[in-house]
Amino acid sequence: MPHSQDIQTRRLVPVAQKPKFDKLQVQKTKKILVIEDDEDIKYPLLVRLEHLGYEVCSAADGREGLFDIITLQPDVIVLDLFLPSLSGEEICKSVREHEDPAISGIPIIMVTAKGSQADQIVGRMIGANAYLTKPFEFEDLLKEIQKLTSTPRRGPGRSS
Repeated sequence: MPHSQDIQTRRLVPVAQKPKFDKLQVQKTKKILVIEDDEDIKYPLLVRLEHLGYEVCSAADGREGLFDIITLQPDVIVLDLFLPSLSGEEICKSVREHEDPAISGIPIIMVTAKGSQADQIVGRMIGANAYLTKPFEFEDLLKEIQKLTSTPRRGPGRSS
């Protein structure tokens, strides 16, 4: 019988005894693009999302972020508003106006220090699916990501 090496105990385990993956565990990994220039915010987000099984990518400025959106086509974008080279508002508008529905339909979660009711309305009007004010709880971001990735996309920026 073929064997594989058990890395933790350094002993040989028959292949037939290797754990089998449940169909629920073997599902498409969701790709999250975090566009944030503040490393103190970005790094913990990347680590926690990756730990939960998401494929995470990041960009530190607006131009890099817009390029990554088009080339990587993530399942969700976590977007800061105040970025070097291109603002989050400009990125959001560019995504929503993109000719390719695979790009224009990507859900966007805005994260910003701008927390007034008017700011949130403007964020939604330019195409954000969700709006979180910094500082925010990771669990709130995670709920939005789960909500936006669990429903099929319907048109530019619409998740339901």
